[in-house]
Amino acid sequence: MSAVGIAVAAVIVAALFGVQHVMHEMQAQRVQEEKKSLDVSVGMGEPIQLDSAADGQLLEDGSTYNAGLLFDGIASVTVQSAKLYDSKEAIDALTGDPSWQGAADVSGVKGYLVCSVTFDNVDAMPLNTSQTGVPVFNAGMFNVNHGGEIAWMSAPVDRASYHDALNFEVPEGESRTFDILFVFYEDITPDSMQMWFGSGSVKKYRCDLTVDDCRG
Repeated sequence: MSAVGIAVAAVIVAALFGVQHVMHEMQAQRVQEEKKSLDVSVGMGEPIQLDSAADGQLLEDGSTYNAGLLFDGIASVTVQSAKLYDSKEAIDALTGDPSWQGAADVSGVKGYLVCSVTFDNVDAMPLNTSQTGVPVFNAGMFNVNHGGEIAWMSAPVDRASYHDALNFEVPEGESRTFDILFVFYEDITPDSMQMWFGSGSVKKYRCDLTVDDCRG
C-alpha cells in the first residue's frame, strides 16, 4: 500500500474510533438519564414504596439498575424524624440500653443520628433469617451518607445471640415504628443528610432528611 493509502486508512480508522467514542458517550449519557428517571426521592414524613418486582430494571447498555432490596414483595417506609446529637450520654438516656455500645467503637465518634422510621409491610417476605431460623428484615437496608454506621435499633427480634441485634420483624399487613441509631466518625453537615434504602450504595430510593440539630 502506498504512503497515501496508508494515510487515508489511518484517517478512516481514526474517524471510526471517534464515532464509536461519541456513540459510547451518548449511550452513557442516556443511561444516566434513564437511571434518574427511575429514581424515587421523598421528604420527611412521606412514604416511599419499595417493590422488589419493580426493582432491577434492564437499562439500554444491558446493565441492571437495582437498589438491592432485602425482601420479595412490597413495603413502604416513612422517615418520621431525624435528630443529631454529639453526646454519648444523651444516646444512653435515649436508648435506655447501654449495650448499644457493643455495636460500635465509640472512641472517635463525632456525631449520633437517631432516625424514627415507620416500616409498613404490605406483602414483603424478608430474605434474611435470624439466628434461630426465623425470616427477618435487617436494618442494613437503611443507609445514610457521611459514612454513618448503624449501631442500634429499638425493635430487634427476640434473639439467641448478639447477631440478631439489627434484625427486626414486621408481619405482613402490619406496620411498626422504631428508632435507628447511626454513628459518625467524621464531621457531618445536617443540611446535606440523606437516607436511602437497599443493600448497597445505589441511592435509587431515598429520603432527604430534615435534621433536628440537638448538639450542644
